Amino acid sequence: MEHRLTAILAADVAGYSRLTEQDEEASTATLRAYRVVVDESIAAHNGHIFTSAGDGVVAEFPSVVEAIRCAVEIQSEIAVRNESVPEDEAMQFRIGVNLGDVISEDNNLYGTGVNVAARLQELAEPGGICISQTVYDQVRKIVEIPFEDIGEHRLKNIAGPVHLYRILPQPLPWVKSLWSNSKARLRRPEFAALILLLIFPVVVGASYYLRQPAALWNALLTGASKGAAIAVLPFVNKGNSPTLTSFSSGLTDDIVTELSRKRDLSVLEYQGKSVNVHDIGRELDVRYVLQGTIAPSGGDLFYIRSKLKDAQTGRTIWSKRFDRNMAKRSLVDDEIACQIVAKIAGGYGVIESTEAKSAKQKSPEELWADDLVVKAREMMQWEWTQENFAEARKLLGQALDLNPDSGPARRELAWYDLMGAVFGVDAQPVSLQKIPANALEAVQLDPEDGRARMVAAAAYFFTKRLNLFEEEAAQAIKDAPCDPEVLAVLGGLLGNIGQWSRGVWLVQRANTLNSAAAQGWYQSTMYLNYYLHGDYERALVMIRQSPDFQQAVTYAYFDYLAICGHIKCTDPTPEEAWRKILEQDPGATAKTFIDWYRLWNFRDKDIDNLTDGAEKTGVFGPEARLKPVAQDHLTEPGVQQ
Repeated sequence: MEHRLTAILAADVAGYSRLTEQDEEASTATLRAYRVVVDESIAAHNGHIFTSAGDGVVAEFPSVVEAIRCAVEIQSEIAVRNESVPEDEAMQFRIGVNLGDVISEDNNLYGTGVNVAARLQELAEPGGICISQTVYDQVRKIVEIPFEDIGEHRLKNIAGPVHLYRILPQPLPWVKSLWSNSKARLRRPEFAALILLLIFPVVVGASYYLRQPAALWNALLTGASKGAAIAVLPFVNKGNSPTLTSFSSGLTDDIVTELSRKRDLSVLEYQGKSVNVHDIGRELDVRYVLQGTIAPSGGDLFYIRSKLKDAQTGRTIWSKRFDRNMAKRSLVDDEIACQIVAKIAGGYGVIESTEAKSAKQKSPEELWADDLVVKAREMMQWEWTQENFAEARKLLGQALDLNPDSGPARRELAWYDLMGAVFGVDAQPVSLQKIPANALEAVQLDPEDGRARMVAAAAYFFTKRLNLFEEEAAQAIKDAPCDPEVLAVLGGLLGNIGQWSRGVWLVQRANTLNSAAAQGWYQSTMYLNYYLHGDYERALVMIRQSPDFQQAVTYAYFDYLAICGHIKCTDPTPEEAWRKILEQDPGATAKTFIDWYRLWNFRDKDIDNLTDGAEKTGVFGPEARLKPVAQDHLTEPGVQQ
């Protein structure tokens, strides 16, 4: 046996099992072709393959510099070949490089040096290269490529932590798209940061960044988004009216402005000549392309048609036509922009739904933090169970492990902590008093995230700090005026504290923008407003439309009992509804009924009104009478619409 210090490169295919399940014959042929690239590159850099099995290969190099150059060459060549392949069919390698002690025996290598390289390969991103501190120390002053410090990691079966770095062999997609197309304008903070960083070397001396390219890359990487990206094409005026030309330009600007409020989305305004969405997608490295037309439709009428396309497939995934009056066009451009943005990019919109489907098809090692967030949100959209809550929180925890500064992950985790505690579906509920601080962490990460502000407002609401609730709610609505989820949640909470006219307007607007995002909040606000103003028939019709009532959720049956005290109810009867409540909460009493409304900050007179209705059903006795507890609400006269 011989001990020696040598450079080891380990590589394998990310998600190879998934690819073979999709098409075993095609993936085998692709692997064979890509292995030619790998093998030839290793040989060209004086490497020697000593292990090769399935989709993996491990090679030894006499020089660590040659090992790094080989790894970069492999990933660059494969990236070029993948450009013509659909994303879900692309084959990407993960590579780990280590410099360490090995044992040579019978033309094979063993030992810690090999084991560490294999572990680094497992930690590398698809298409990426992960290296150890020993490699970095040897090459950082020799090889002019960017490195990113990713800190210490504990590796399986390796004693002690290992400090790791990531190699970035080519610009990030949003950087590449920026300087590959000067006509694209990136409406994100990264654009301003990039311009400052490019000017900075001119001011203080470009030599520093030329000698230390990693410093520039690390600065550029800070805050870069790995989430969904969309290009917005100018809406085309298909008529001859100069007025419509001006209108189409204004509408495009309004759409870009509203989309730019979406903190989970990178937005580019495209002004090039290409109309092929595949070309635009590749050129700007975006998944989605929004395009539209405006044309006269006879008399004083004109129409606006908008389409959202998937640049990977070229398929239209959403479209809508709006018919408007020419004389009133100045009144509708903001509203149309809001409707388009709400449907495609609001909470539970088309883009979020598409991203969630894509995330489901990725292998665990291919998932970004943003993928885990959309998976958690989709899981909790309809099925609020203890099992789903536990899994969603696990996914969000994994997202924060990947990116501790992920505002969306922190925002959603605080939201699920809050809803889990309020609705009693969290097996290990977080104390309500701790949640506002958790929510504010997300706000601090991105003060302009309207949904983060919504979560903070709701946290203040349930901890009885109603003045702070109203301040945060107002800011959330200002920051996200076209997000139906924000409008629906805050509209419902504002109604509870007596601001019915504003609450009803907000939930109705949310339901118009995207009924899927407003579900539950819209129906409960509307039927409670009807009930408290004596319109019991409409209250009964509306509560039957509520998904929570249809799923026999306890609180919806509380409201149902109140309505049934004033109007005859069947399917279920009041007695059947009460038995269902007792099945879910065996200890429920009249006090449970009252405490629930106090948790939601209803005014004393409204709790009294609801209690009177429930009493009239006869399901529980006179002990349900309210014992007034002073509550300081800012209220206004109610509204019935």
